[in-house]
Amino acid sequence: MMKLRYLKIILIALVIASASACTKTQTFDNPYSGGKAALGVQLSLTVPPVPTSGAIGTNATFAATGLLPYKDKLKFMFNGQMAQIVSITDAAITVTVPATASTGIATMAIDDQVFFGPRFKVLGKISVDPAFITLNGANNTVNTALQLIDGRLMIVGAFTNFDFKNVINPINYLVLASKDGAYDFSFKSNGSSGALNTIVSNGTNLFVAGNFDKFFFNKGKSTLINMQNITRLGLDGTPDSILVPQYNTTTKKAVPTFRGQIFGSISKLFNYQGKITAIGGFKDYYYNVYDSLMNPLRPRITYAYRTVPQVVRLDYNGALDSTFRYSTTTHSGFPGGNGSVRDGFMQTDGKLVLVGNFTKFDSIPATHIVRLKTDGSIDPNFNAGSGTDKAIYSISYNTIFNKYFITGAFTTFNGQPANGIAMLNADGSLDNTFTSKGFSGEGGPTFAKQLSNGLVIVSGGFVNYDNVRRRGFMVLDQTGNLAAGYNTLGDFVGYINDVLETTNTSGKVTVMLMGNFSQIDGLPVNNITRVVFEP
Repeated sequence: MMKLRYLKIILIALVIASASACTKTQTFDNPYSGGKAALGVQLSLTVPPVPTSGAIGTNATFAATGLLPYKDKLKFMFNGQMAQIVSITDAAITVTVPATASTGIATMAIDDQVFFGPRFKVLGKISVDPAFITLNGANNTVNTALQLIDGRLMIVGAFTNFDFKNVINPINYLVLASKDGAYDFSFKSNGSSGALNTIVSNGTNLFVAGNFDKFFFNKGKSTLINMQNITRLGLDGTPDSILVPQYNTTTKKAVPTFRGQIFGSISKLFNYQGKITAIGGFKDYYYNVYDSLMNPLRPRITYAYRTVPQVVRLDYNGALDSTFRYSTTTHSGFPGGNGSVRDGFMQTDGKLVLVGNFTKFDSIPATHIVRLKTDGSIDPNFNAGSGTDKAIYSISYNTIFNKYFITGAFTTFNGQPANGIAMLNADGSLDNTFTSKGFSGEGGPTFAKQLSNGLVIVSGGFVNYDNVRRRGFMVLDQTGNLAAGYNTLGDFVGYINDVLETTNTSGKVTVMLMGNFSQIDGLPVNNITRVVFEP
């Protein structure tokens, strides 16, 4: 029986094998058929162009083969900008650097096939400053810098390392550097417990604000507490403190001299006539009462609390200025905007222009922009009309030309076209001599600042402006056109928070760029650098 069972199994297997052998062989389509035939074209990545760099109008020769059959439909680009072809041989192509070119990768296109070549540096009237000594930058965002009387720079941000110097001294969001960016080892401050957004000086003290609740000193071994998001420092960067008596002990307690605390983020501080004005996303204000430390029942610091949304003015010791945007009836500040305040600028007369994502301010219509008088009330003489159709991200002012520049998501200002960037007169009205030419890419502009030479630095998430590749960074003239010769730097990756204009020993304009960025001119950089403007 067992032998018979094995014979049946063998017979079944033979039948299956025979059936398989008789089955028609199946064929399948080649998944790679229909692709583009090889063109036999090569743009050399290893042979450098001649020359390797050049100004607009320069003829540059690139090693390439297989181009002659396609010479009538071949296109050549410098960082995406079309170039005029001068000549083509069986070993090279010669092209002219176009007026819109910037530093970057050279490419060729034949129909829809693209060939990548070497990097070509386009020379112009702007360059990264080799004299700026901060070679390694900061390990996180740089927000702004205050230049001291002696030229040194007090730099604040969200960084905990600056030019790799934290192995020598603790660095927490605040450093002192030379005017050329070299870390100053004499600085005594060890910074704060959180990011610093802004810094101002009254000549005898520094005032800083951001997102923190303590400050460090004595090489990080000592800590001053009882502060929230704003405090006063000495000019050496150490927190300004006093000693106050405590009940039933001879030991005195070190407490901040600046008694004001603000709960919520502070974006900017302004110093004017003995007062500090803060703007941001905050709502609550507390005042430290130190006399309560002598209370025998409960010796502790107590606080006086007030609601002061978005804008507040304080004395140099942190006491609330109740003459500014404050109701003595409700014992609270005015309501502020129905949306966020993103930025602001204080004029030399103390009036404060605010921008953001609000449509009302103090319950009065104010579409994304408003000016406050020195008492904090809305200035009806600010001629912004209906404002912008969408949010304003930033505002800056040039005291030489008396012009404001705003950036944001807007497309109109007071009903007139204004695509992402606009120039305003000192009275808030639109200056139509400047016209935005339009952006494309990942986003629009988020920062603009006019320099003393009239040129305007613009940064943001855009890739193209006026159909010209200007990824993340560009320089405009006073009419809104790309400034000739000043847009040759390659791609910029990131965003700018602030700039600081100075003059070098040769009398040339230099501009320190601060923000959160990783690349400029197509090369790595860490959140801070400096560029030079040729006349």
